[in-house]
Amino acid sequence: MHWKIKSLGFKIFDALPAGSQLHYLFQKYVTRTIPRRLKPLQAKAHNFITHARNFEAYFGTLDGKTYFEFGAGWDLFSNLLMYRFGVDRQIVVDIAELAHAELINHIVGSVGREPLPGSVRELGHRVSADFRADLLKYYGIDYRAPCDAGNTGIEAGAIDLIASTNTLEHIPPDAIVRIIRECHRLCNDRSILSMKIDYSDHYQNSDKSITPYNFLAFSNDEWKAYNHTSQYLNRLRHSDYRRIFQTCGFQVLDEQTTRPDDYRGLFGRIKLAPEWRCYDEADLVITGGRFLLRKMQPTANEAH
Repeated sequence: MHWKIKSLGFKIFDALPAGSQLHYLFQKYVTRTIPRRLKPLQAKAHNFITHARNFEAYFGTLDGKTYFEFGAGWDLFSNLLMYRFGVDRQIVVDIAELAHAELINHIVGSVGREPLPGSVRELGHRVSADFRADLLKYYGIDYRAPCDAGNTGIEAGAIDLIASTNTLEHIPPDAIVRIIRECHRLCNDRSILSMKIDYSDHYQNSDKSITPYNFLAFSNDEWKAYNHTSQYLNRLRHSDYRRIFQTCGFQVLDEQTTRPDDYRGLFGRIKLAPEWRCYDEADLVITGGRFLLRKMQPTANEAH
């Protein structure tokens, strides 16, 4: 599908009163992107395995730790995996109630007992239409939606582990700052954050005629015509996120980046819009990033 046609579809979904439900049905029956494709499982679960390993490197066992995630999505795949990795208590928030019992049960039925590196238990219970109560009862997942991730009402210092997977790129910059500041408030001195972010133009997933850098050819005003609530992309780069995390009081323990093998040819196919010409090319060609964070520790002088 040409990316501009897909963009028009998102614009229509946003304009309709039942647009969110229509978007869900479109993905289920037309594009067939839901339920989630889960084969091969280890590849599909790679980001969440990485989060769990990051946490275990600092905490050892995840037993007894409280995990927080914003942007749970349709099927709570990440949260059900975190349960399998040993997390007993999770608080999961989303700006809208997107989760569906049938999609949660698809995860439970499809991957509940499959071998998975780092897994310490299985998924044994399907959820009913009242899935919130079942998630809490069987998996320790406290699902809260709609909920503002920038103002959760959770007790300060109550969270040990925070992860986000390909969510931050869909949030406006001002809202990201609010959310990361709230994460700082929720963290205690030992808390660890593991963040995975996708910096590519998501339209290239369905239109192979464009590159991951396609959206960098548009000015901010031009991009507004293609940037809709149902497929919002903030276009921030790796350096922007590093600056936000540090400004909000986090120390970067580790960071990793990825880019296509043929990034030079792909990047060379676009003419950069003026907004991006102040960035280093090395920053612009990054298509994926990971950050491992913790609260900045006071210096010896500050501690006294």
